[in-house]
Amino acid sequence: MACGQTVKLSIKVPDATESVSLAIAGGEFPMSRNGCRFEILYTAPDTSGVLWYHFVLRGGLCFGPQGLRSGHAGDWQMTVYAADFETPAWFEGKTMYQIFPDRFARGGKSAEKGIRYHRAAGREIEYHEDWSEPVKWQGKPGEFYCPNDFYGGTLAGITEKLDYLKDMGVDLVYLNPIFESDSNHRYNTGDYKKIDPILGDLADFKKLCGAAEERGMRIILDGVFSHTGDDSIYFNKYGRYGGVGAYQSRDSLYHSWFDFREFPDKYRCWWNFESLPEVNEHDKVWQKDIITGHHSVVKTWLRRGAHGWRLDVADELPDEVIELIRASAKAEDPEALVLGEVWEDATTKLSYGELRRYALGRGLDSVMNYPLRRELIDFALGKTDAHQLQQFLLGQKLNYPAPMYRCLMNLLGSHDTARIRTVLALGYDGGGLERAQQVKIVPSPEQDLRGKELQRLCAAITFALPGMPAVYYGDEEGMKGMRDPFCRAPYIQQEADTREFYASLAKLRRSSSALSRGDAAFAAPDGDTLCLLRFDGEETYLCCTSRSRKARTLRLRPDMFFGAAREAISGSFDAMEVYIGPCSADIRKIK
Repeated sequence: MACGQTVKLSIKVPDATESVSLAIAGGEFPMSRNGCRFEILYTAPDTSGVLWYHFVLRGGLCFGPQGLRSGHAGDWQMTVYAADFETPAWFEGKTMYQIFPDRFARGGKSAEKGIRYHRAAGREIEYHEDWSEPVKWQGKPGEFYCPNDFYGGTLAGITEKLDYLKDMGVDLVYLNPIFESDSNHRYNTGDYKKIDPILGDLADFKKLCGAAEERGMRIILDGVFSHTGDDSIYFNKYGRYGGVGAYQSRDSLYHSWFDFREFPDKYRCWWNFESLPEVNEHDKVWQKDIITGHHSVVKTWLRRGAHGWRLDVADELPDEVIELIRASAKAEDPEALVLGEVWEDATTKLSYGELRRYALGRGLDSVMNYPLRRELIDFALGKTDAHQLQQFLLGQKLNYPAPMYRCLMNLLGSHDTARIRTVLALGYDGGGLERAQQVKIVPSPEQDLRGKELQRLCAAITFALPGMPAVYYGDEEGMKGMRDPFCRAPYIQQEADTREFYASLAKLRRSSSALSRGDAAFAAPDGDTLCLLRFDGEETYLCCTSRSRKARTLRLRPDMFFGAAREAISGSFDAMEVYIGPCSADIRKIK
């Protein structure tokens, strides 16, 4: 709820109950009886934050998420967010497509030029002439794997594929890093102001953004701001850039960006990787160069055609810095998106001993919904049941600020996870296995078929939920692979029926106001079946997903659904019988 907003809290109790009070934020407030319920109007404080509450009955009994107990019964969460929190209107309910640029599509002539550029600078670069070659996963004898092999995907190649993405129903393209770097993932930035020459140049970027807008699509970029590469114009450890980097002199324009313990060889670095010197986000020079200045990185690329930023490792950026990024981006473009990489519940995330506030209306617009991915996988694989999934979905709706909830990035995979098809086929994601072990793991045809069925089930849920379904490039083709680098193989078209299934989901969602922007409620008729209702007063859609191998007919009633006002659900449909096929996912209009 928003700061200053008033909400009614009520609890149904036995007739003999004499009194109930609300325990919240360190205080206790008496409630009033209304028939079989006790009620109270509670006004949220003017300061945002997460509050916890339960009910206290006479005699010291407590009622909370764990039921009625003589002692503490747990607490429900109440998230209080800034009253003026708004997210970009264009973003809500859209469909996202994530691209790992080196591995999506070749086009133009920049790749070969870029390879020559990096090699001329003294960098050891490998180039796959054959797009179909397997990804490199081994290092040289005695060395660790180094992500220095390139397939030559380009911005021009992405531009040429925009019609394909449009046909897929895509509204928004999220690009992994595109700035100059000597790695194929480009998370070790060399120059924030320059497109990596393998990908192309500024003209190619502007052409991509313009062509996307002509097709009703937008581009957002990956902002890797917590660290740079040691081989960068800012640090310049190897002297490959003109000018003076922080490693070379204390008089460098960038010296204050970094924390040196012993100059120049001992410095703070990201997760102890010496190739990734960590920046001092509180440094005013860094803040001006990256965030606040007119020519800052954040503002410059919005000016050049991007429509927002995905913030890498948002947990490692201080809240005040994320708030600066938000303010700067919105000053340049009020409709710019600020999306954070967060792997846990963003409303209760603890990072470095602090409860983060970036989900409360002053920082991020949205976050990557990794918790949803984990819950969907566990449900599909039988590790949890539909009742648990229903409670999780209801919890996200209740706990996230409403503007953020409507914009959550609902993903099944990313560049940091094993491919969803492989996880569902095998029942695990390769965690704890060495690359030499992962490369040998190939699902059998029977396993892959089961993975395909379950992938469709999970995908249907992401497209039916409020928020923004996000497709990792190639998932719509049934691409397979364990963890990095196997989840980053070159894109190939190989499975037309799965591609058409994804496209049908996106097009259905785009055609329906209820599916793209409506309210939601959830039901679990049995342990294998999740039903999701979307409605907006004009139309109602029902999504039914079943992991069971048996077909059956269910009778659904409005009182089975939770997550919205009872009268709204009852007004959306009457009791009805629904046929559920084996391992099926179905979205249908019922009003």
